[in-house]
Amino acid sequence: MRMTVRMSVLFTNSSIARYCINEEFKNNSIKYFRHLGEKAHLHDIEALIEIEGNTLNILNHTVSEKDMWRFNNVLDLILSTIKNFSLQLSCRFVLNLNDGCPSDEKYTRISTFGRHIDSNHISITDPVSWALVSSNKIENILKDDIDFNLKQDKVVFRGSDTGKLRNNFLNQRISFSNTYKASSTIDSKITFFAGHNAGLLSECGVNIKDISSNGMTTAEQLKYKYLLYMHGNSVSPERLLWILSSNSLLLEVAPKKEESDTIWFYQFLTDNNFVPRLSETNFLEDFNKLLQEDIIVIKEKQKTISKNFLDPNLHIEYTKNLLLKYQEIYSS
Repeated sequence: MRMTVRMSVLFTNSSIARYCINEEFKNNSIKYFRHLGEKAHLHDIEALIEIEGNTLNILNHTVSEKDMWRFNNVLDLILSTIKNFSLQLSCRFVLNLNDGCPSDEKYTRISTFGRHIDSNHISITDPVSWALVSSNKIENILKDDIDFNLKQDKVVFRGSDTGKLRNNFLNQRISFSNTYKASSTIDSKITFFAGHNAGLLSECGVNIKDISSNGMTTAEQLKYKYLLYMHGNSVSPERLLWILSSNSLLLEVAPKKEESDTIWFYQFLTDNNFVPRLSETNFLEDFNKLLQEDIIVIKEKQKTISKNFLDPNLHIEYTKNLLLKYQEIYSS
């Protein structure tokens, strides 16, 4: 477990955006991608976009009608950024709107729902989070929240069975829920099975009844002190945002290296110890160590930084820096 409480550092939108840009552009293949032109191969839910001056053109896309809302939300963010800062650009890029970029794709994508930490891709605000922050929906989500000390003393997770398959045909969410199925401290359950069924789980030594339950509303989850985050097919940024902003403490089960997906602000949170990361195999031991810390201070630290990430100006500032940095490399 890695957790150090530090309250002295004051982060501004500008300092956060700069930090995240430096992280996102560590690995990229933009200088190679620029030579592809309109021949760039597109995966599912991707679009080849050209910006000339302050005009955005969609050259090609594989976005279905049901996913067009994702496309429109991210385009709204990009166009708002170009307009707000009067940007003049000349570049092309592929926007990936799927639940994570293909890890074997070498040409840089601008990704919405996450990318592997070692990939060549660059993250931008996802459409769900942009809708959340641009319309201030967080107040409604947290309207039933209660004081931390009034919450039930339990670690809770609810979510689907999504996630990267391991060699045993399970993933982190299923494995964790099965490991701690009898725990009085942890209540981790799968609410929807998209990739597994009772027969497959039985073949893997898991009783589906032991790890499944009905869903929990946000209001029901907010009755608990500790809310758990685990990656699905990729990162769930809007879940990170509303838990950070709540009176419940956000905890993460540390992923394995091959499961280490990220979004543009995720590395910032983990590098600066805003989210306690607990070992999957020694979770209870790590959790008991965490309880020796000042939990209220850690929670207040989460709530303080969440105000930055709920500010639409940070998302626009970051997007501006992303477009300018991309342009710099594209034109070099």
